[in-house]
Amino acid sequence: MENGHGDPDLFSCKGVFAGLTLEGASLRQDNDSRRAMYGRNVTTRALLLGKVPAPAAAEPFLAEVRGAKVQAVAAEKAEEKAKENNRR
Repeated sequence: MENGHGDPDLFSCKGVFAGLTLEGASLRQDNDSRRAMYGRNVTTRALLLGKVPAPAAAEPFLAEVRGAKVQAVAAEKAEEKAKENNRR
């Protein structure tokens, strides 16, 4: 599914494709997208609680998120070390 801007309608939480669309201040379920991604009906609750494994199609996205997390943690540690060194 697309949001009219050529971007897929998806919401990820804890690495899970939840099949939700953010529109302004509202949040709605996108059952068709969720069914297309998982190949079956799954509840938003089950997805957000991590009871449904992420589909293989989500792996490239999840790999990018994991890589970004590693970079963010490394940057945070470097910043903390720099602050500590500046206090000396």
